Amino acid sequence: MKSTAGSAAPTAAATSPRGKFNPGQKLNTAFVGAALVTMLATGTVLRFFGPFPLAWRTGATFIHDWTALALGLAITGHVWLAVADPDALRGMVSGVVPARWAKEKRPRWYETVSPEDGAPAADPEPELSPAAGS
Repeated sequence: MKSTAGSAAPTAAATSPRGKFNPGQKLNTAFVGAALVTMLATGTVLRFFGPFPLAWRTGATFIHDWTALALGLAITGHVWLAVADPDALRGMVSGVVPARWAKEKRPRWYETVSPEDGAPAADPEPELSPAAGS
């Protein structure tokens, strides 16, 4: 997140705290879900081509290919982002992230899973898991 120091007015993204999932993650989920349905529908037309006219098969090929390219780019970008943030990558594998990472990157989620009493943790680098808030 970019610093807003020196700017006239901070942007909404800079001032609103994020929860467990940011808007980009939510948008990506919707995109991948729609892309999978599109790939299934166009793949069905391509696999069982007999009853479909040539124009449908041509259109299905075009949509299928571009959707596959978009999914490939999205997956590549997400692998890149995961490798660039080692704490988040470890969290994807282990299910826990350092409290410092959660407080910095997901403050609203941190508030829901951090200890209620505000006492400092005995561990200098405590880890948080989604179950910690339950």
